[in-house]
Amino acid sequence: FDGTTFHFATFADVAVRAIALASALTALGIQRGERVATYCWNQQAHLEAYLAVPAMGAVLHTLNVRLLSEQVAAIMAHAEDRALIVDASQWPQLAPVLGRVPTLHDVIIVAPESGSAALPTPPAGLRIHQHASLLAAAPSSYSWPALEERDAAVVCYTSGTTGDPKGVV
Repeated sequence: FDGTTFHFATFADVAVRAIALASALTALGIQRGERVATYCWNQQAHLEAYLAVPAMGAVLHTLNVRLLSEQVAAIMAHAEDRALIVDASQWPQLAPVLGRVPTLHDVIIVAPESGSAALPTPPAGLRIHQHASLLAAAPSSYSWPALEERDAAVVCYTSGTTGDPKGVV
């Protein structure tokens, strides 16, 4: 996403892709209560994560793309993020610090539809996935779990202007 192009989708299209994302995350081993971080611009794949992750019982963790990469890594480590969905344009600044997040296992790169560039070499211990490929291979149906009213849906952190960033679920 370069911020200058528009993409249009119907609610039905977004729902189908949210189902595919939930299926793909489940296939990667994401379980109820585990955190899935996003480091994305405002685009369709990010919206789909907003819908899929909490509805599958995992916890969505939106990261602030304006923070220093070292701060982002510290926040991810504190939140114990298990997976990361990241815009390809943001990957270069974040990749060098992901080794500092011991709970992180899977990184999903969201590239523009026209861009099918080779995936970057992952830091040790991380599996890198192409977002479009994961969704294309995912089942078209998903058995949504029954969630409790008090289950965590989202975790957000402050920007740390008065000390270290603090999280709230």
